[in-house]
Amino acid sequence: MPTVCLTKSKSAKSLPKAPPSVLPNKPMMKELLLNHIYQLCDEEGHVLAEIDFPFVKEKTIEITHTVVDPSLQGQGIAGKLVKKVIELAEENDWTITASCSYAIHYFEKFPHPRYH
Repeated sequence: MPTVCLTKSKSAKSLPKAPPSVLPNKPMMKELLLNHIYQLCDEEGHVLAEIDFPFVKEKTIEITHTVVDPSLQGQGIAGKLVKKVIELAEENDWTITASCSYAIHYFEKFPHPRYH
């Protein structure tokens, strides 16, 4: 996992800060979406959670990597990352596959029509 948030560019989409209820025990977090990588960063720009979901074919993304800082583990953050990818897939009419063991387990536990 990168130690600092992705550099903003013309293609970067800076999202509103996540409210404290989304990330327990942490103040406001910065969300950043760039090149099919979604990150949650602290105020200093350090990455606290990340999920990667590149295209593997037209209209199909693959969740390849999910990582959460040890300070946030066990608080449901990885699940929130997967839910964000599902939200993006629904907005863009994408199908989801996964090679990330966490994402595979998530979809086994919570089946979703976008996941194949």
